[in-house]
Amino acid sequence: MFDWFAATLRSYPEIAIFLALGLGYYFGKFTFRGIGLGAVTATLLAGVLIGQLGITIAQPLKATVFLMFLFAVGYAVGPQFVRGVARDGLPQAMFAAVQCVFSLVVPVAIVKFAGYDLGYAAGFYSGSQTLSAAMGLSTDAINRLGMAADQAKALIDSMPVAYAVTYMFGTVGSAIVIAVFGPALLRIDLPAACKEYEEKYGGTKDAGGAGSAWHRWELRAFRVKRGGKAVGLRAVEAEALVPDARVFVERIRRDGKIEEATADTVLREGDVVAIVGAREVLVKVIGAEAQEIEDPELLNVPVEGVDVYVTNKAVDGKTLAELGKLSDARGVFLRKITRGATATAIPILPNTKIERGDILTVVGRTQDTTAATNKFIISIYSSNTMSQYSSNLFLVRPQTNTLYGTRQSLTNGTIIVIDQLNDFTVNAGGSDSGIGIPTPGELRPDFDTNGTWSTNARAQMQVVVVQSITGGTNITFWPPLMATNWQARLIPQIWWWGSSCLECGIENLGINCSQMAGGEVTVFSEGAYGCYASNCIFYTNVGAVFKPYEAIFDQMDSCGAYDMRNYGSGSYGTAPTADGFPLFQNNWFFRTSSPMLTDGAVEGGTWAYNYSATPYASSAGSSSTKVAPGIEPHFVGGDFNLFEGNFCNTAEFDFTHGSQLHFAVLRNQADGPWNAAAANTVYAMSLQSTNWYFTLVGNVLGLGRPGFYTNFLASPANLVGLDNNAKTILKLGFPNDVGTTNNYDFGVQNTLIYQSNWDSVNSGTTNINGVTNTVIPNSYYLSGKPAWWGSQPWPPIGPDLSPMTNKLPAQLAFEAFTNGGVGPVYGVIFK
Repeated sequence: MFDWFAATLRSYPEIAIFLALGLGYYFGKFTFRGIGLGAVTATLLAGVLIGQLGITIAQPLKATVFLMFLFAVGYAVGPQFVRGVARDGLPQAMFAAVQCVFSLVVPVAIVKFAGYDLGYAAGFYSGSQTLSAAMGLSTDAINRLGMAADQAKALIDSMPVAYAVTYMFGTVGSAIVIAVFGPALLRIDLPAACKEYEEKYGGTKDAGGAGSAWHRWELRAFRVKRGGKAVGLRAVEAEALVPDARVFVERIRRDGKIEEATADTVLREGDVVAIVGAREVLVKVIGAEAQEIEDPELLNVPVEGVDVYVTNKAVDGKTLAELGKLSDARGVFLRKITRGATATAIPILPNTKIERGDILTVVGRTQDTTAATNKFIISIYSSNTMSQYSSNLFLVRPQTNTLYGTRQSLTNGTIIVIDQLNDFTVNAGGSDSGIGIPTPGELRPDFDTNGTWSTNARAQMQVVVVQSITGGTNITFWPPLMATNWQARLIPQIWWWGSSCLECGIENLGINCSQMAGGEVTVFSEGAYGCYASNCIFYTNVGAVFKPYEAIFDQMDSCGAYDMRNYGSGSYGTAPTADGFPLFQNNWFFRTSSPMLTDGAVEGGTWAYNYSATPYASSAGSSSTKVAPGIEPHFVGGDFNLFEGNFCNTAEFDFTHGSQLHFAVLRNQADGPWNAAAANTVYAMSLQSTNWYFTLVGNVLGLGRPGFYTNFLASPANLVGLDNNAKTILKLGFPNDVGTTNNYDFGVQNTLIYQSNWDSVNSGTTNINGVTNTVIPNSYYLSGKPAWWGSQPWPPIGPDLSPMTNKLPAQLAFEAFTNGGVGPVYGVIFK
């Protein structure tokens, strides 16, 4: 049996690794008179014993796991190290210097006296000082000595033996010296010093503890007496009647019904209230003035314990007494404080200071622990600089669909906007604001709620709808947050505008915009929910054809836009702004400037199966030298949008006003410029600077211009084909149309998934960044051919089809269109 076990471990050394870890963590938790091996030492001892079976671990694995160990130690002690240097820098440095000298001199002297070789000497030094990093440095040093390979191996193999033996004494021996001999050497009366420390930080000796029936904190029910001091007071005011004590009203039974109490709940005569607090306060203070009631149902308050990792700078350095007075700490009790890499338990005393990186175990009702958790993690932000921002702000938990805070004026169905300060790693300013590639800590302008540039730098937004409100503080919304970088330091908040236009729409309507002033929008959907335009024709447009603004789930479906009188600067086809989950599907655009455009802070949008014919030029006639791209995301803050199955001249994800992120571009056809004399947009597809984390799959590029393109890729890593004469299929990482090399960005290509795309230069599918061809999905948002599609092949575009491109239903609708019968309607607004 034993031989089989040993043979198994030799054959599968990974089992031996995890066995050592399991045994180490199991036996490491045991102590004798307060002294224990700990998980690290016990694991090391288990490894030494198991290693006697002759198990060989591959060198790369040993090196990798050892480096992971070093990283974990450094990561854990980092906050304490930085805080210690900032607070006591000079004394700490002097102590470190003395410690280093003695820690080196003593082992060297012993090694020379004992006559150990270099391997044993290095292991002796590393283990005796419990300095694991020295093992790695010693290994590198021995390998650089230039000695024979077998000699170097012998030295390296002897190192762990000395390390393991001395490490055990380095840990256990240190504990014995510190606990037994240390106080005597320093002439310290340890019990008296502990008592003095406790008194200094406001502690007292409580009864109770393990095995005791006495509990300090209790929950009891009392009836509010007629004429009592608490009648007519809010709960928080009634709690203040007991100064210097933490007592809280948790629940109320009123008229036979149980209600959850908040700080603003007003107490009435005859109410039975469940109060939590210290036992002596409930008995001696409240019990003496009120009638105690036995009400098991009322006292059955659900509670939870939560471990909170402290990151908020506003909490760092505050004492427990100070934090206990905060409104967010109401109803919450602290059970445990853990600090540092060794998970040191910190005494819970009034003057104990909390530090960033501490782990607090708090107990209370779910709504109370939630409020306290967010206070420790996320600082509350208030704004009076934007008129449309509410002062009733909420705290956001990342990657969930729940908000926490006061719910004043919010109801189910309210549209809200969640935003936060720009994250320099994802929201970059554009070329027109004079800001180049981002640098850490930089805040940039963004698009504010009034449609103008602002210095508040809150470009990351998501529009959602309130689904339910529970307990007065918890708000569930939909859809959930899409971005993964919501975080405390960027101060998330929400804002809203009140009532919204719900599910209004126009159908089968012709709109003639010839009498509209310059820049006016044809269909403007502001603060709207589910509004739409379907089967409409928009003629002679001057501003954006369809612009959802601070809206959600708007839709433009099966419409046509014929001719536009302006080029660029607001004169677009689609132009959603601060918008959530719009759908632009099966539309055609003729002589329209940037027909498929996002205009800032748009998340979850879909542009699918749209047909762009002859884009608008900067001057009349086909000889113009300025032609807009058919697909052009154009403003900072556009995230998680989809372009699928569209037909256009070119696609440009620009840098003009900032970055777009996490776009998917599937099965589109971009032929290239239809005007051979164009001075811009001669590429088929361009991702300009700071457009990161894009997925381009199954697109067909340059098919409609055979022989036009001569170069496939221009990027910061491949500075070929930058000028327009080179006629490049794909441009990555440049700040403008022509490939200017200042402010170019390697991150565009480094974060790009470019897979199974066909182009006319390679006459086949091409992949970059090491990916390989894949099965191309039919769609990212449809489960199958839609009912409105008709008899045309679906999907219509892709290198895996034969032929690779087919006419879209929108193209057929455009070809059948005539200009007659357009009615004299001058614009529509949903608001």
